[in-house]
Parts: sequence; structure tokens; C-alpha cells
Amino acid sequence: MENNRVRQIREHFGLTQQQFAQRINKTSGYISLLETGRRQLTEELINTICSVFSINEEWLRSGIGEMAESAPVEIDKIGSRIKEIRKTRGLTQKQFASGIGYTKMHIHFVEVGKINPSDKFLHEVAAVYCVNYEWILTGAGEMNSEGLEKIDEKLISWLNEHPEIIRELRRRSGLY
Repeated sequence: MENNRVRQIREHFGLTQQQFAQRINKTSGYISLLETGRRQLTEELINTICSVFSINEEWLRSGIGEMAESAPVEIDKIGSRIKEIRKTRGLTQKQFASGIGYTKMHIHFVEVGKINPSDKFLHEVAAVYCVNYEWILTGAGEMNSEGLEKIDEKLISWLNEHPEIIRELRRRSGLY
């Protein structure tokens, strides 16, 4: 069961319930409820645990596979690149987090290098924000993937077919 795997993760890293809770922005009481099965893991918490501790999501959900993923190196540089993506898109940490199903606190910890983002997290960022995955990991190549321009073209085309949306956006932004 998932609750046993949460305990395994905590014990694998030699953490008390309080220490584990702090790393994932929860209380020790919440961790106790998780470990005893009186509380269930949420999607957001699964994402957070997998990212903070580089845990294989399939293992956490089902027990299949290895517990730990291989961790990316130079997490402070990855965090800086995540922040660059967010800033380039003009997003707050909360907006960025919402787009990929994580919390603002999680994004903050990634950006400052306090947690090692999971492979799933990095792939999600790459897919949602049309960023070159290899660039996120290593800084090599261009930040934006080719898909961004295609998405922009499709979005502009769709908006041109829906003038009522453009009017509403202008109205809301005070341009009308």
C-alpha cells in the first residue's frame, strides 16, 4: 500500500516524521496519518514526494520497479534554468506551479536548489512550457523547443476564428 511506501521513503532517507514533513511542506501529524493509512496521498503530494526525493512515481503508486530514480546533477543550475523559464514566460511561481500540477513552495525549492526535481517534473515543464528537455538538464542548445512557435501559430489562428474571445480579452484587460 502507498502508506507503507511513504514510510519506506522516510526511513530510507533516515528522516523523522517531522523532518520528512518539513521537506514536503506538511505537518508531522499529516505524515503519521499517511503512514497509518488514515489519509490518502493526493496527486499533488505524489508529485511533490517524487520530485523532492527523486522517487519513481510508478513505485510509489503501485510498488512496481525501483524506489529511486537516478537523480539529475547540478540541481542549483537546473533550478536557475527553471526560474529562467518561468521569468521568460512572465509567470509567478504560483502560476508556473499551477500549469504543471505542483505547489508554489515546490517551485521555490526547485529554483533555489533545495530539492532535486524528478524526471517527471522536468518532462512536465518541458512539455507544458515548450522547452527543450536537454536544455533544462544541461543548458546545452536552445531553451525553447520548436513546438512553441507551432503552438503560438495555432493559438493565433484559433483566436482569429473566435473574435468574441478577443473582444472579451480586450475588455478584461481594459483595452476596450
